[in-house]
Amino acid sequence: MCQVSAYVKDNGGEQLLKENVTSLEILEKGLRLSTLFEGPTTLEDLKLRSIDFSGGRLVLEKTEP
Repeated sequence: MCQVSAYVKDNGGEQLLKENVTSLEILEKGLRLSTLFEGPTTLEDLKLRSIDFSGGRLVLEKTEP
């Protein structure tokens, strides 16, 4: 099974948001992440910035208000 960690890009750095992410769904207004041990979480204030498949990393960033 392949899980990734999700990070939020903030102030020039990245902070860990969730580990063991098993699915990512792009919604009209935001994202939905599911993890191995939790149910889905909807994040309306974030968007996908990049995916590093070999490094197992999702980088998200805050949307403009």
